[in-house]
Amino acid sequence: MTLTPPFSIGGEAGKSLDLGVVPLSVLGVTDAVLDLRSLDVDTLTFSLRDNGSRPAIPDDGQWLTVFDATGQTLFTGIAKRSFAYPAKIYSYEVSNVYKGLMETPLLGDDGRPFLFYIADDLGLRLRDLLIRAANTGLPIQAPEEMPPLYLAPKQAFRAASYAAALEDCCKWAPDLVTRMDYSTNPPTLRFESRAAASARTLVLEADNHKATQIQLTALPEARALGISLSYARRSGDDLVLSLEQQAGDPTAESRRKLSVFLSGVERTDALVSDALTSAQLALIKINELITVTSASMDAVAATAALSLDWATALANDSNLLAATSAESGFTMTPGGYLSYYNNPDSDNGPSQSSYSGTVPYLATAAGAVATGWYAIRNGAFTSGQLATAGATKEIRYMRGEFRNVHVGVTGRTGGQLSLWNNAVSQCTFINGYTQQTSNPQYADFTNWSRAALWYRVNIPVDAINMSPSAVAAAVKAAAAGTSASGFIERAEFVEAPADLAQNYFERQDWTPYKGSVAFAPSVAEIPAPGDFINVSGSGIPAEWATMKVPVAETSIDLATRAATCAIGPSPRQDFQSLIDRLRIPAEDNYQPG
Repeated sequence: MTLTPPFSIGGEAGKSLDLGVVPLSVLGVTDAVLDLRSLDVDTLTFSLRDNGSRPAIPDDGQWLTVFDATGQTLFTGIAKRSFAYPAKIYSYEVSNVYKGLMETPLLGDDGRPFLFYIADDLGLRLRDLLIRAANTGLPIQAPEEMPPLYLAPKQAFRAASYAAALEDCCKWAPDLVTRMDYSTNPPTLRFESRAAASARTLVLEADNHKATQIQLTALPEARALGISLSYARRSGDDLVLSLEQQAGDPTAESRRKLSVFLSGVERTDALVSDALTSAQLALIKINELITVTSASMDAVAATAALSLDWATALANDSNLLAATSAESGFTMTPGGYLSYYNNPDSDNGPSQSSYSGTVPYLATAAGAVATGWYAIRNGAFTSGQLATAGATKEIRYMRGEFRNVHVGVTGRTGGQLSLWNNAVSQCTFINGYTQQTSNPQYADFTNWSRAALWYRVNIPVDAINMSPSAVAAAVKAAAAGTSASGFIERAEFVEAPADLAQNYFERQDWTPYKGSVAFAPSVAEIPAPGDFINVSGSGIPAEWATMKVPVAETSIDLATRAATCAIGPSPRQDFQSLIDRLRIPAEDNYQPG
């Protein structure tokens, strides 16, 4: 990272420092230290004396942001302050959002502190955890892109924090490191891997390396020469297969070989054939219920839609019912174009007029077309089914016009007269003519005598914002996903996905180092978490030139710009931690009761 002094600090609206950006020197801060860490909390520490002339004393619990001279955001976090008397000195420790990840409980979709992942891509799992954290209100973003990863075994988290879950997931890729990207709002937690990233080489013969002290310790014993993953797989009710994946040197001595026991019959004393048979029978019942539910929903979906036609209008409009009572067989059709002829004896031929009725449509109360809504029969779906599908039911309106035409008749008769008398404001009437044109030129016109009436409907109907078929599909999927498929996934042992042993072996097949590198204030670019470094030069171990070790932490004195980098894995993830941190969920084996 490239930093340009001097450095400034900004606050948040309504707090003592507010949104103004104030140079640290103006605040009287001379001891500010910025610590950036991989898979851990970034912090800013500083102190100031309350001498009565400070432009502001930052509030406790205030969001503070550090900028360099170019406006680059270096850090943002929440302040925690303490006060010493009689020195009148305020001391601050400002922590970034990773502290919130450590303190916020991880919740599943049902709001319980339990989250279960089936075997899936590790990158997708890490992104999902960050998306869930953001959805709880934590100011953090998941990266759009992840380094190439692979399938990880299923995992379950109980009473874990978001940070603990992230750290446990990262155990499956021991070359992963993180850095918090403060250039986005909110910050983005980004992941880098040794397998995909390039390394920065410090060339000690060059004048620009600016490394003032390097101290590194090789830890070859932390690199496994062989990997063995043991796990079980169920075959039918009574048979459990014991399987193994290996990678590297299978003959390596035990102290240099990593043996991970994922699952197996030995992990439970309740795994008996009777229990498995009972579970199988329960699953059959569940599948039978799902079949019945699916058939029922298909039948409902097939008849749920409400047609915007004459039959629907007649069943829901008292004026139309009265008209059919007044005239036997009275019926109407959707409004459309109709021609009729005036002055039929004119030598110039009959003149044509028209009235365009509106074909029925679904509308809002204001009359606009209700786009994206579907009219349904009253009671077609229960409120529970709609909630499961995520659909909303509201009142919409069937609007449009129906017409009735009498040929060879003038005046309103029967059903037309009933509508005119009962709802004249909803009617449009065109009178016909009794006399056919005498002009032979127009004698072939057949529509010379028509009386027509249009009736405008405005009928409230139930409507949903999903198609009936989509509601049915969602309800069926929920039934299958929360019962049968979920039961099957949880009843299975933890298995090693294909090539997991080889993938894990390759990601740890390098010699780790621990130590530090100190840089002079004049260094042009400071290594930071997310970076990997080599060191080349005469008089140093030759293997340093290709070690490609991660930066775990960078500490920068903002007054002098001197920096020190801690080299090696994150303090919260070392190379011995996979077995220690691996937790097998109780769902590995079906247990009665």
